[in-house]
Amino acid sequence: MSILKYRVGIRGILCLIEHILGYVFIIINNHIYSKQFKNRLRSLGYNSAERQPGEDAYIRKWERLSNKVEPYSYRLFLRYIGQNENIVPEAVGRTFIEPVLNPIRYRAYYSDKNLYAQYLPKEFLPETIARRINGGKILDSDYSLFVGDPFLCIPTYIKALILKLSVDTDSGKGVTKLFRKGNGWETVDREPFTVIDLEKYGNDWILQEAVEQHAFMARFCSTAVNTLRIAVYRSPKDELPHVVASMMRIGKEGAYCDNGHAGGAGVGVNPKTGEVNHYATDQYGNRYEKWNSVDFTKEKFVIPKWSSILSFACEVARKNHHLRLLALDICLDKEGNPKLLEYNCSGYSYWLFLYNAVDALGDYTEEIIEYCSCHQVEQVKIIY
Repeated sequence: MSILKYRVGIRGILCLIEHILGYVFIIINNHIYSKQFKNRLRSLGYNSAERQPGEDAYIRKWERLSNKVEPYSYRLFLRYIGQNENIVPEAVGRTFIEPVLNPIRYRAYYSDKNLYAQYLPKEFLPETIARRINGGKILDSDYSLFVGDPFLCIPTYIKALILKLSVDTDSGKGVTKLFRKGNGWETVDREPFTVIDLEKYGNDWILQEAVEQHAFMARFCSTAVNTLRIAVYRSPKDELPHVVASMMRIGKEGAYCDNGHAGGAGVGVNPKTGEVNHYATDQYGNRYEKWNSVDFTKEKFVIPKWSSILSFACEVARKNHHLRLLALDICLDKEGNPKLLEYNCSGYSYWLFLYNAVDALGDYTEEIIEYCSCHQVEQVKIIY
C-alpha cells in the first residue's frame, strides 16, 4: 500500500508540473503571436487596436478551445481572407489543436525524414543515395550498411543532390545543394564536397537526388524546386483523409530554397480545382501581383494533374496512422509525378494559408473545434 501511495504521489507531482508547464506555454504562445500580429498590422498601416466587425462572434467560437483568445489573428487575416470566423488563432492552433490531433509522443518518429521509406512506396520519394540515422554508420537507400564512398556510387544521370538534416529542422535550415563537377561534387559556392564533409551534418541526415521539376513549376522560379503545401486532415468520423487547404511556395530567382524565410513567397491554390490565386505574399504579408517576372493578374494558372496530387497527398496521410493533421510539401518531377519532400506534423503555420486567402482548416474547422474540445484531457503527456 505504501508503495502504491508513493507511485501515485510521484505521478501526481508529474501531472502538476505538466499542467504548470502547459499553462506557461499557453501564456507565452499568446504573448508571442499577439505581439507578432500587432506588429504586422502596424507595419501594413492598420490600427492594431481597432475592433473589427464580427470579432465578438469570432472570439466566442474559439473560446470553446481556450478561455484566452487573442483578437489580432482575426484583425490581421480578415484583410486577406475577409470576415471569416474560421480564421485560426495561431496560439490556439499550436496549443489546443495540434497536441490533440497530432499527439506529441508520435511526432518524433513520423517527423524523421529517414523513416519515410519505411512506410511509403519508394516512388513517392526522391531517389535516396545514402543516409545516417541516430549517429550510426552510413546506410544505403535500403537501410543496409553502405560499403565505400557514397559519392563514388552515384549514377551518372544524377546531376545534382540535396543533403539535408533528417530531424529537428524547419524553414529550409540545414539544406545543402550539391552539383556534379567532373568526377566529384561541389556546393553552390563551388567548394569541393566529399564524404569527409558529411561529418559536419552530425548524426541524422539524408542525401537524395535533387528533383528536376516540371516545366510548369519551373516557370515561377527556375533555380528553386517550388513546392505545393497540401494540408490533409484525417477525420475521426470516417477515418478518411481530406484535403482542407493548399498553396504553392515559390523561391526567389537565384535561390535554391522556396521557403519564405529564405526570401520566397506563397500563392494560394484552390484545393478543389488547383487554380492559382492572383497574388503572392512574403512572410510578412506583403502582396505582390508580380513575382520573378510572373504576373499573376495577367494569366490564369492551374496546377497540372491536380486530382492526382490530391490522391497522392491523401495516400501519404493514410500511412501516418497516429497523426490527423499534416502539412505536406510536394514537388512535381519533370514528368509531373508528385514527390514528397517532407511533411509537418507540428507548427502547422495557419498564417501561411491565411495570408494567401486560403481557409487553413477549410470545411472541417467546426468538426476540428468540436473534436479537440472533447479530447483535450487526452492530450499526450509532455513529461512521461
